[in-house]
Amino acid sequence: MCGKRGNFNFIKAMRPTQSSGGLICQKDFIACDTQGLVDKTVCVPRIPGKSKCPITDIKLMQDPTPKDLEGYSVASRKSVK
Repeated sequence: MCGKRGNFNFIKAMRPTQSSGGLICQKDFIACDTQGLVDKTVCVPRIPGKSKCPITDIKLMQDPTPKDLEGYSVASRKSVK
C-alpha cells in the first residue's frame, strides 16, 4: 500500500472550530469533514479542484457486502487468493 501526502503533515495541520452549523476553518481553508469531531478533523487550503484531505481511515476487507462499504471509497476490488 502506498500513499501520497497532499498537504500539511498531521502535526502541523490546522484544526477547525465547532459551530452550530458544523466545523469551521480559517479564511481560505475548508474542513475535510464538516460534521466530524474537532480533534479528528483537519483544515486544508481551499483551492478549487486541488483541495485534498489526508486519508483518515483505511479498512481492508475480504468479500465485503455493500453495507460494509458504506462511507468508504473503494480503491480495488481484486481478490487475493
